[in-house]
Amino acid sequence: MKILCVCEGGNVRSRALAYVLHDLKGHEAIPVGTRWMQRETWNLLGQWADRIVVMQPHLQAFVPTAFQFKVRVLDVGPDTYGLNISPSLMGQVHAGVDGVLS
Repeated sequence: MKILCVCEGGNVRSRALAYVLHDLKGHEAIPVGTRWMQRETWNLLGQWADRIVVMQPHLQAFVPTAFQFKVRVLDVGPDTYGLNISPSLMGQVHAGVDGVLS
């Protein structure tokens, strides 16, 4: 499965999910941030993705309407994890990853 992992900056939460999906689950996964995505990029990646996973519910509003049916939410809360992938974040990602794949 091809999965677009979305948080605000594209550096911590979405990267943690992309790691689990790619390295541990064998899927193609790309981490991105809503702050940097232009409409053209959303359209390109939205077409590419089989699934779009946002890391907080409010981030779903950034996904273009045409791709809303692909969205799943893995709510790990706001980015309080710093620049490293923390054990707390990884625990939440591991706990919720199977739910966003179904």
